[in-house]
Amino acid sequence: MKVCRVKVKVEPEDAYWKGQVQRLKEIEKAIHIGQPIRVQGTELVFASLEDMARTLTPKRLDLLRLIRRHHPSSIRELAQIAGRDLKNVLADVKTLETLGLIESKGEQKERHRKPLRTDFGRIEVHVEL
Repeated sequence: MKVCRVKVKVEPEDAYWKGQVQRLKEIEKAIHIGQPIRVQGTELVFASLEDMARTLTPKRLDLLRLIRRHHPSSIRELAQIAGRDLKNVLADVKTLETLGLIESKGEQKERHRKPLRTDFGRIEVHVEL
């Protein structure tokens, strides 16, 4: 499995939107002149450190580590490895999936039977001052 990085940025909302507008202008220019469009990696942006801390909790980061190390075949197996309640792990997995940090492979055969994977091996945090 390749090692991928996700960059987590904490910056004010107006700075985020200015950056998004700039990126869209660059993409539009590239399309106009026929250049290939480059994807610059995965980036999550939070408005504050508090928002980031509420989202990327230590327990969720631990689940990412466990998924990367153990390749669980289901959420139930992940809950057993983590020593946590299935309901709470399921909620955390849904959040991590929504953020794009993990994905489930294949189809769900039975309740909570979703093989999980993550390509990320590093999370970098950048705080704009």
